[in-house]
Amino acid sequence: DYPDAHWFADPSQPTRIATFKARGARIVEANNHVQDGLSEVSKRLAIWETEDSTRKSRLYVAPRCVKTITCLDKYRRKRDRAGNIMAEPEKVDDDEADALRYGLHTYFNGPPNGRNSAGWDARQ
Repeated sequence: DYPDAHWFADPSQPTRIATFKARGARIVEANNHVQDGLSEVSKRLAIWETEDSTRKSRLYVAPRCVKTITCLDKYRRKRDRAGNIMAEPEKVDDDEADALRYGLHTYFNGPPNGRNSAGWDARQ
């Protein structure tokens, strides 16, 4: 149903990726590096001010994407026993946030191997 779509798949699911490729999907193993991906999402969510003093973000999540908004709202980093914030995120109900991280990080920085086996560049 989405002939021009590019898909960014969780690299921990190589069998699933192969199945989608066999069915003709343009799918690439996502670059799922956590810290770099979080930096990419944070950079795009950051508010900046335009020349006319309008405040904008480079990432817009449509209001109808309720699960994504809810997930991002609950997304937290782990804390150590002393209560200090750690670099690693909590792994609770984070599928939508992970999908956003995979897609943005891979789209703007490329898949782990640069190009997928079908030869298309995710950044184009």
